[in-house]
Amino acid sequence: MDIIKNIEIWDYMAYFFIYSFSGWVIEVAYHAFTKGRFINRGFLSGMVCPIYGFGAITIVFLLDPIKDNLLILFIGAVLICTILEYLVGFFLDRIFHKRWWDYSDIPFNLGGYVCIQFSVYWGIAGVILVRDIHFMIENLVSLIDLRMLIVLCGLSVILILVDLLASVQNVLKLNKKLALLEEMQLQIYELSNMVGEGVSDTTLDIINRVDPVLKDFSERKNAFGEAIDKEISDIKERKEAFGGIIERELSDFKEIKTEAQLRLEDLKTKRNELINSYRRGEKRIITAFPKLREGMYTESFEELRQPIKEKLKKCR
Repeated sequence: MDIIKNIEIWDYMAYFFIYSFSGWVIEVAYHAFTKGRFINRGFLSGMVCPIYGFGAITIVFLLDPIKDNLLILFIGAVLICTILEYLVGFFLDRIFHKRWWDYSDIPFNLGGYVCIQFSVYWGIAGVILVRDIHFMIENLVSLIDLRMLIVLCGLSVILILVDLLASVQNVLKLNKKLALLEEMQLQIYELSNMVGEGVSDTTLDIINRVDPVLKDFSERKNAFGEAIDKEISDIKERKEAFGGIIERELSDFKEIKTEAQLRLEDLKTKRNELINSYRRGEKRIITAFPKLREGMYTESFEELRQPIKEKLKKCR
């Protein structure tokens, strides 16, 4: 009961949701400016980026007492944001095998999760937050009745948890789809190899059967030139018998080859259909994170992303 009555806890929860929403607005505005279109950014589908909320309340809680020391405030904001961004990026990568943002192409980055350039941006934002913005948010939240604040925070928690479960489910489904695409690609590769090896083995088998006959004919021709007509007659008889064997070999191979080719074409068709069919959550993830890097199924993910990239280029 004391926890429920502790207004400071609910205040910080309200700050978290406000800054999470503000972070989402910043992300959308930044990508609208740089990409020229709306992108619903963030791991969650809703209008929140929790990493901004956690970062903001951590900065406010730890650094507000030293806000008059500009240098220490800036360094503290840089460290807090950099550590948080690194940890979130690292664990999302390890859990879902995907890198949701990537600074690998920016100098002075650490594992692609953080870089000096954006750490400086976060430091500046942290200074502005503590010294110029947060007092306004405090005043705004203080106007809300405690009971109403509890209700609003409770509803927000429920909505975010539902969104989180749905988002995790979307990512897991995407991972299953990528695993299926990878398995189908492996089957296509194995079938192609089987057909190719069949052609190679049949060709070599025919050569191995024909060569001794031709060699025998040549030797007999050189040794018994006067009896060549009789030898030719014998060779023709052997050729007819041997020809039947070769025809049977080729017929059996054609049946196997035809069956394999049908399976191969069917697999390719189904795989292409799977690549070009998107669930809503899958498409949002791929669109929201244009630099998303897949850790396990890189080639299949790039195939899956390519149609969306081409469609976006046409819309520009």
